[in-house]
Amino acid sequence: MRSVKPKIRIKRRKPSQVRFMLFKRLIFISILIVSFISFFQIFKGKFHLNKQQLTKLNAPNQYNYQYNYDDGEKWPRLAMKGGDPYIRALMRTISASESNYDRPYHVVYTGKKVSDLRKHPDWCITIVSGPNKDNCSTAAGRYQMLSNTWYLMAKRYHPQRGWSLFWASYSFEPKYQDAVVHGWLSDRK
Repeated sequence: MRSVKPKIRIKRRKPSQVRFMLFKRLIFISILIVSFISFFQIFKGKFHLNKQQLTKLNAPNQYNYQYNYDDGEKWPRLAMKGGDPYIRALMRTISASESNYDRPYHVVYTGKKVSDLRKHPDWCITIVSGPNKDNCSTAAGRYQMLSNTWYLMAKRYHPQRGWSLFWASYSFEPKYQDAVVHGWLSDRK
């Protein structure tokens, strides 16, 4: 009698699922780093908010239409005004590693710039090195969000949606990039 060997099938994940899992891990690690730094700032007594800063934190979220890249800071400010300061710090941490350019809201994968931010650029740019070589990346904006991720998260967290015929369109302007990421990171679910 012959023995029958069972066939084992390995379920392969789609590249977009793998990227999403990596993005979630990056967020988790960033939260840990920011929490660790914040803990030691509070512990050393260096975390003091004055009355003016407290009123800004308690004010409703407002989005600034103008942002300045040449204000002498090491990194451009967020276009969004207000919001949780810890979430804002996490957003700056994520964007520091994702889009380290002078105009981070306008950058796409490989550092190319896009001028029209009425919608996600959705440029499919071939990856030239690493484990995903010869695959395509649509990463864009300050947080280098893939187009699929952008549309999924914008559906949930975009404060203003436009309509074109039968489907919703989501502006990719800086204030909306920040608003969507802030909403996503603030969601406890």
